[in-house]
Amino acid sequence: MTFPNLIQIRQTWNYVPAQKCYVDTPKSRKSKRPLKISQTAISLLLEYKAWQEHQREILGDAWIGDGDRIFTAEDGGPVFPDALTHWFHSFVRREPIPADVHLHSLRHTYASLQIAEGIPLIVVSHNLGHAQASTTSNIYAHVIASAEAKAATVMDRFADVVPSCGTKVSLNGDSDTTTK
Repeated sequence: MTFPNLIQIRQTWNYVPAQKCYVDTPKSRKSKRPLKISQTAISLLLEYKAWQEHQREILGDAWIGDGDRIFTAEDGGPVFPDALTHWFHSFVRREPIPADVHLHSLRHTYASLQIAEGIPLIVVSHNLGHAQASTTSNIYAHVIASAEAKAATVMDRFADVVPSCGTKVSLNGDSDTTTK
């Protein structure tokens, strides 16, 4: 079986005390989108699906899931939106991870790593679900500046093969030609 490594972002699962949990549409039209994911992510999702199927078999008629959700509670029902946040806080306490790391930090790390790897900003913006690339640019300006500094050193890799033409250029734009 071949998978295109593509998931569709179609809806959100939210919680507001007055309304309790509810399904909604993503924040913007561009947030509702296809998203390419890694083969590792596909493998983890398939492993999770196998766990769900096992749970469904064990619970039989007590399974309350309708098969429409990717992530469910142990009985197939919807997961409370804050459950992952609570799990992540427990994980951070158990593991040698800085205590000030939050679940949303993973999103920032993901975006920062993509920018540092030279992924085009428009692609990073799409992956994050930002309506405009300028939003991504504004939020990650410090990462972009670091990537630009790294990009400026790329030509230095070729310094040994770039012939000297005997021209020295000063920072004010004047040049001084020397002869050999």
